[in-house]
Amino acid sequence: MIEKNTILSPIQIWQDFNPVSLDTEVSIINYFVNQDVITTELMFTASVEKDGKIRAYLKYAKKADAKEDAPVILVVPSCDGEIEQDIIDDIINNGLVYATFDYAGTSERHTEYPNSVYYGNFEAIENIIDVKGHPKNTSWYLWDVVTRRAITVICEQLSNPKICMLGIDFGANIGWQVAGMDGRINAFVAINGSGYIETMKTYYNKKVVADEYPTAWLAGVAPQSYAKYITCPVLYVGGSNNIYSNIDKVQEIMGLATSMDKHMSICHNAENKITLEAYKTIKLWLYKFFLNSQESIRETELSFSNSDGKLYLNVKTFAQDVERIAIFMSEKETKSYIREWKKISRYTALANGEYLVPIEIESVEDSVYCYVNTYFNDGLVLTSRQISIVPNQLEIDENAIVQKIPSRIVYNTSMQDGYFFGENNLFVFDRSKIVKREGAFKVKGIGLEGGGNLYTFK
Repeated sequence: MIEKNTILSPIQIWQDFNPVSLDTEVSIINYFVNQDVITTELMFTASVEKDGKIRAYLKYAKKADAKEDAPVILVVPSCDGEIEQDIIDDIINNGLVYATFDYAGTSERHTEYPNSVYYGNFEAIENIIDVKGHPKNTSWYLWDVVTRRAITVICEQLSNPKICMLGIDFGANIGWQVAGMDGRINAFVAINGSGYIETMKTYYNKKVVADEYPTAWLAGVAPQSYAKYITCPVLYVGGSNNIYSNIDKVQEIMGLATSMDKHMSICHNAENKITLEAYKTIKLWLYKFFLNSQESIRETELSFSNSDGKLYLNVKTFAQDVERIAIFMSEKETKSYIREWKKISRYTALANGEYLVPIEIESVEDSVYCYVNTYFNDGLVLTSRQISIVPNQLEIDENAIVQKIPSRIVYNTSMQDGYFFGENNLFVFDRSKIVKREGAFKVKGIGLEGGGNLYTFK
């Protein structure tokens, strides 16, 4: 492919952009008090184009007695709207300001794009990684402009508060970009959005149509190209089997971020939702790294080893307040969203936070994947990097293969290239609830309410 686009780095793209130079021209369109919560809805000018202005929608809500400079949770939503009211209420009831905005032109009260930049409307996009000759001619540039100008409005309206940007699904991918370029972001939480959009074209309603990815996209537009500029604390939370957020790519983008405080919390066998446990982790993490200056927490380290021809996982924790660990492994499946993660319960606790874990394998030629969740005394749950190996690379003996016990399972999700979602519409689910579910080809079985594998038994 001959590159016909201007190739620029993120720094070059944004070097002449000043998010505060243009008058925001705020127009209050709704203001109301419900009990003791004040909600303000407004439109503002995000940009001036040759045929008109981009007028963007923003909403924020806070307690009537909240401090003037109360910290803000700025939610960059997915394309399909706001988070549940229960989560909004939780943010506000903790003395924080909840803020969100529309960038995709899809909400009931939405951002209005002039015809010359019609591609700011998500539904109008044909190819989400099309650079159109120059990185500034992309949907992503428009969405980032709207987001950065939304930050300006928040700073004007709320006396320059601390801001944590919380991106959800598609919004998290925008968050990676803005967190890398805008120093007004004090912390960034990405939920089920790991960048690398170009690797997930199957799932974006065929909006990624390129088979070869433009160099201009990879160099200066792709979310991962911004990660190395992120210096604020970063937390990634997501399901191990999410189809829009590849767990393998999470490792890469987190590795690129230069923040001293960067953490992950992976919900095993979850898909497009997060567990109640992970939601509590977000709140604890915000308290430690956004509202306060917590001392850095060193990530749990993993490595594989060969002992007497058998495969072992070596786990090393560093914190003093570790309550326990949970070890997960999967075999063979290269497609992360249909891996079946098994919890390993048998391991040996050694001295100084070290653990030795025997790994039972079914083949020396199939990849083995492992990660560990570390549980802290206060309820925080942080995830190690996922590591993988093909056992014969460590000269694991074929005699170490464990014969699989015949299963009573007739069918489960991992037997086909597909995925399932829980029956409820809530973003956060309680893993303790088991429900009847339906999968591909109307196969019925049981599974966890929020997602994970579906099982049908004999």
